[in-house]
Amino acid sequence: FFRPASVPGAKLLGMLPTTPSTGSRNGSSPRRQYTPRTNRSTFQASAHMIGLSDNAMDAFRNPMTLKPEDWRRATQEQFYQSEEIRRAAADNMRRSTSAQRAAQHKRSEAQEDISGLLKSKVKTTEGLIKNLRHRLDSLRSAIVLANESAKRLAESHTRKESPLAVCTWRLERRKRRPKTELVVDPCQQCLEEEKRVIDKARKELYAAAHYTKKLIV
Repeated sequence: FFRPASVPGAKLLGMLPTTPSTGSRNGSSPRRQYTPRTNRSTFQASAHMIGLSDNAMDAFRNPMTLKPEDWRRATQEQFYQSEEIRRAAADNMRRSTSAQRAAQHKRSEAQEDISGLLKSKVKTTEGLIKNLRHRLDSLRSAIVLANESAKRLAESHTRKESPLAVCTWRLERRKRRPKTELVVDPCQQCLEEEKRVIDKARKELYAAAHYTKKLIV
């Protein structure tokens, strides 16, 4: 004897009686079985929820009138559908695994590319920093040398004041000579030439010192 309660989803589809049997327990009156009343929409929703096909739904609508062969066919159909669902789930699992591996491979390749680019940029930046440090050191050395040069030019300009003063004093003294001796002799020419040379040198030294200070600033 086949019990409907042993079929998966029997309670859900309303295959069991919903009204208890009446009568005494001593068997004085026979048990009266009630035909389950199942709403069609509720039955379809429940059958769809457990994955039954139309043939299985037709088989389970009237469970009390089913034959063992009908139960066997309905159960076998459910087994086939379960196997198809299992195969579909395994196929989806394989596809998901393959897609995940492909995504991981692409991500690893992208990470390697980004890592290579970052390493190249870091190396280029380190080279630029090295060149900038070298230029900074060269600039500092140039500034030190320029300051030293400006200092020496200023000192040279200052040292030219004494010879110029001596030359000017001698020229002034020669102007005080008697009129008979006021002639342009070689000594006069040398003093005048010396004064011109000293004045020119002082101007050049002053210009060079001023230009050097402008370069430093």
